[in-house]
Amino acid sequence: MSRQYTRDEVRDLFLDHVRDLIAYWANVSSDCSHEQRLEGLAHSILAVIDGEGQLPAFAVIPSPHPDDKSYRQQEDMNWFPELKVELKNDIGGDLHQKLLEE
Repeated sequence: MSRQYTRDEVRDLFLDHVRDLIAYWANVSSDCSHEQRLEGLAHSILAVIDGEGQLPAFAVIPSPHPDDKSYRQQEDMNWFPELKVELKNDIGGDLHQKLLEE
């Protein structure tokens, strides 16, 4: 019986796809420079986020620290908009750590 993916399953699908992209771009023809491979990897990851491929698009929105606005105002800097909505299915926050886990 079909069902909705859990938050953890969606995160794992996303990270598995990123790992596949890393493996692909690591083995691209030696005719490509290191910089070209890195650009290809970055482009591929951004395409996944944009919904190009087998996964849906993912929202990318700022989620600043609660003290961001006051700190930046004190420093006479611009600040990021506050996150107004709680995102219960947000897979972000620890992707950089989870990517290295296998």
